[in-house]
Amino acid sequence: MMSGAAVYTIEDRIVRALLLVVVADGRIDAAELAVVERIARTLCGVTMAPDDLRALARTVQDEPEDVAAYLAQIRRMLGEDERRALLAGLRAVARADGAVAERERLELAAAAAALGLDPSDA
Repeated sequence: MMSGAAVYTIEDRIVRALLLVVVADGRIDAAELAVVERIARTLCGVTMAPDDLRALARTVQDEPEDVAAYLAQIRRMLGEDERRALLAGLRAVARADGAVAERERLELAAAAAALGLDPSDA
């Protein structure tokens, strides 16, 4: 390993993908963070304190990235079941505020395609 180089686990990358959806609208919603925490625990076995998750969300917000482009980068690191579970997680985050706007539906379809899944699954 190179000195000073960050090493990210697949779990880190999944949490980042979920947080990219949280911050996509420019704000960090507590309900969305609660969903991310639950999904991270269920999907990755990662437990995060609420303050740590909020701090990580702020970091992700400060380093904006297109969700679909990011998912395309990590796609090969995930098996099909993991990709399906991640897409389900992304949908849950999008629904956390009670509604999925048309823009969010389009983003979920792009996310599905980036993960190599049928966009109708989104």
